[in-house]
Amino acid sequence: MKILIVTVFVFILFFPLLAESQTKPSQYIFTYDKFISYDYVFGNNEALNKPSMIKQNPVSKEMIVLDEGNDCLYFFTENGKYLRRIGRPGQGPGDMLKIINIDFDKDGNIYVYESGNFRFSVFSKEGKYIDIILLNNIRYGTYFSYFFTDNNEIAANLFTRGFYISIISKKGEIVKQIGEIVKYDKSSAESLVNRIYAKSFIFVDNKNNYVVFLKWLPIVKMIDVSGKVIKDIDIHEELEIKDKILKPEEMVGSQFVTTKDYYLDIIYRNNRYYILTNAPKSQENILFVYVLDTDFKFIKKLYLPFKEIDFPEKKESDVYFDVVSEKENIFIPLYYNAEVVKFFNNK
Repeated sequence: MKILIVTVFVFILFFPLLAESQTKPSQYIFTYDKFISYDYVFGNNEALNKPSMIKQNPVSKEMIVLDEGNDCLYFFTENGKYLRRIGRPGQGPGDMLKIINIDFDKDGNIYVYESGNFRFSVFSKEGKYIDIILLNNIRYGTYFSYFFTDNNEIAANLFTRGFYISIISKKGEIVKQIGEIVKYDKSSAESLVNRIYAKSFIFVDNKNNYVVFLKWLPIVKMIDVSGKVIKDIDIHEELEIKDKILKPEEMVGSQFVTTKDYYLDIIYRNNRYYILTNAPKSQENILFVYVLDTDFKFIKKLYLPFKEIDFPEKKESDVYFDVVSEKENIFIPLYYNAEVVKFFNNK
């Protein structure tokens, strides 16, 4: 009897997805497994404590977990075997304080942004300390999107500075600003509306154009190297957004700005954009990943069901992920669960 009830429940939960995937072969349902469990003890009797980000080093192929709770980075193999740790709480060379993001340059060197020290700490791909980059006069404590240019400069979305992209030198100085933000509120360039709607995920595409996904609007801005906006692309249909889109013009003059989080995270891999989103309320136990090409056209949709995962409230705000290998394995850290899960397609 219990088996029958469970079978019926699973059928009811996934029948709409299965039916849809049969009519749309560009949709895939993934399964998951624990990549790093909360009870995995490693190193010097350590375990994960508030892991907030996982990224694969494109050179070494090692998986690196940013652990906010321990103010350090943990290195693992692609199979989840512990390798080493770098960093400890502090302000000295090699120390870390309130780390919130990591990225890599073309040689695989690791750049760790520390909001507590207002700097980047730089490590080799093996984890050896190299240097720090102090952000001179850039007191910017919250998360921002950034990547490394071919000139090893830092392209960052410092959205309170009036531009979508700021180029930061290795000396920690802003040397160029690209793409002046749209001033929805004409009364003040520093207005809350203008600043909030400038927050973005930024990339550079295969034609060396800057790509700016506005976080609070389903719009992508294409900007050339001179800073000229080439075009705006509306992607609400690609992401199947059916709700009323909250327009910034409607917020002008308001004391509080209401926004809708269309994306949880975005990754650019192999000339594809992977966009992690929440599912509609009718499918609360699922995350979606929409895959778009370089023209921002729909390629496919990935379903990530987590019915048996105690997914934290952080799902409502910051969830970062990574897509690894041609098989498109997806890794997501569970912040409050102190775990990392791996979603994969068995087909």
